[in-house]
Amino acid sequence: LDIQNVEDLRIWLLNAFPAVVTPAVSNFNDPVGPVRMTVRRIQEDNHTYERFSKLTPVVWKDTEGIGPSQGRGLPGLETVDDRSDFGIYRNWSASGLRWRTTEDDFRCDGGELLDQLEITGVDIVEYCKQWCELLVTPLPCRCWTKTAQDQCLFFYLPERLLTPTKESLAARVPTVGSGLVGQPGSKTYFPVMEAFHITDGPNQGYHSTPGFVVEVDYYTQQAAIEEADSKIRPTVPFTDAQVLANQIEDYISGGMLSRKTASLVIDFITYNANYEVFSWVQMKFKIEATGLVNAWFAVDSLTIVSSDIRPDSGTASFDYTSASEILFLILLVWYVVMECWEMVRRGSAYWRSLWNTFHCVCLGFQLLTVLFWELYVASSAFSQERKQRAEGGRLTVDSVISFDKQMQSFNLFLMVSGFNLLFAWMNLIRYLNDTVPRVGVLVDTMRRSVTPIFFLVIIIVVFFVGFVFWANVMFGKSIEDFSSLADALSSVTQMLFGQVDSYYQLKAVFPASGTLFFMIYMMLFYYVLQNLSK
Repeated sequence: LDIQNVEDLRIWLLNAFPAVVTPAVSNFNDPVGPVRMTVRRIQEDNHTYERFSKLTPVVWKDTEGIGPSQGRGLPGLETVDDRSDFGIYRNWSASGLRWRTTEDDFRCDGGELLDQLEITGVDIVEYCKQWCELLVTPLPCRCWTKTAQDQCLFFYLPERLLTPTKESLAARVPTVGSGLVGQPGSKTYFPVMEAFHITDGPNQGYHSTPGFVVEVDYYTQQAAIEEADSKIRPTVPFTDAQVLANQIEDYISGGMLSRKTASLVIDFITYNANYEVFSWVQMKFKIEATGLVNAWFAVDSLTIVSSDIRPDSGTASFDYTSASEILFLILLVWYVVMECWEMVRRGSAYWRSLWNTFHCVCLGFQLLTVLFWELYVASSAFSQERKQRAEGGRLTVDSVISFDKQMQSFNLFLMVSGFNLLFAWMNLIRYLNDTVPRVGVLVDTMRRSVTPIFFLVIIIVVFFVGFVFWANVMFGKSIEDFSSLADALSSVTQMLFGQVDSYYQLKAVFPASGTLFFMIYMMLFYYVLQNLSK
């Protein structure tokens, strides 16, 4: 994602993102539920440097910001995480804004007059509602009045003129004396409006983090057409991309991207019917105190086959009923029993052999693989949503939360099983060492060379770390590839293995010092690697 700052992020959200999620020609991976957005905000303090306090009265409380995955319990997070309600956004349906009941003999009061229309010969109410929908930037239409003279007045009402309702802490409406004033013969209309309200319950935000979670409804083009036709006066429907863009534009106008915004995560679920694969699409943006926006894009996929779903509970059927699964469990139990018997029989002498210790590590990963598989099965509640999808049911934002948990469990299982396979194949070396004399000689040679190799690696690492710090300190402020120690480490490592794209950026900005750094680094490590091969 080529996004450098908040303005780039805003343009991408309004133009590129709706086109990707709702392509004009349907592709094979269709969104099957709403888009979840998790916003994190950071607290601000007064600027203590008097010289610049008039230019910038407030600054971030912590220049490290808040990462998209930073959850509860992290030290210091509670003191910088801003959880107060903020902003106002309007609520959309497939065919336009959702409207509350009208207020007779009242007109909008306060705020800013955005526009006014005098209309004759048409359905004034429907026309003015559609006109209000189009008034989004620079300020959104939050209230409009139809006067006794059939004139429509459109107003922007600031947050202070909108008060919470009794039904919801997030819902906001204008009231008499605060946004409304009496005027006989007039009618006032205002859309359903909500404030960004903290969602701090369990498993609500991305990766179960607290945050301001909003649900962007995804509507198909057919749904937009049907809702437009259902109105008393049928209207021209929005395209599915327009519906999504309208909602996002309202969020942005309502304050979603502001000075306090520290991170934004957008995630949703797609479904490929050909392979019965659900994919969890995640786009993460962390806004730095410098104004730079770091963007990450990730997709996690999970195959949920219809035949593997229990009709009673909806969870996957993993009962170890196949011959291979039963054989694996029998061999694993036998493996554990035999190793425990060896430990008891040999006592402390068992641990004197490094091969026995390695054997126990292998056994531990075998057991952990089974354990994490069971944990994954226990958290596979999303499989029930798969059943609903097969029956035509629409997934909800709770489905995203369930898939989030199930995908995290599955990723942990994959990580453990990957290490298990690594150690299982490495265990083959022990078998060859015991049965093939030539392999035993090689293993003994490697064991004897551990000490000199260790000290050689220490020397190489010392030089390598020195070059990493050199690159970060000298070039980090001007070149993104060296802007942090992690980036510098990655770039320097890539140079070592022939990927020298970072050098061209280095040479363009620092022709002399950049070339000097590159030549010294490459020549030194070239000779080091050459000597290692002798």
